[in-house]
Amino acid sequence: MVIFMIDEKLLSLCAQLAKQGKKPNVGLLKGRTKGTFPLPQIIAAVQYWKANPEMEGIQPNDEATTLETEPAVQEENTIAALEQRVVALEKQVEHLTLQVQSLIQAKSE
Repeated sequence: MVIFMIDEKLLSLCAQLAKQGKKPNVGLLKGRTKGTFPLPQIIAAVQYWKANPEMEGIQPNDEATTLETEPAVQEENTIAALEQRVVALEKQVEHLTLQVQSLIQAKSE
């Protein structure tokens, strides 16, 4: 079994597509990334997005805005984004823990 890390750029692209009113899918991501990512990694990102559509820690990537900001502001934004990502991951771990507990409970009954 091969496990792919979900690239934050792909999740950011999913957030950008959702913000535009489009439903993120493999075809849209593959077309927008122009072969930068392997297909299994794109599929994993879309599956992750579908399972976590609110994605509180991921913001659409506005590259033009990022390039114009000062380095100190960029660092603060990075720290804030990382803090948001940690919160989102903690929620996901809690959700998965509850799922595992319910599966263990169902199996023991």
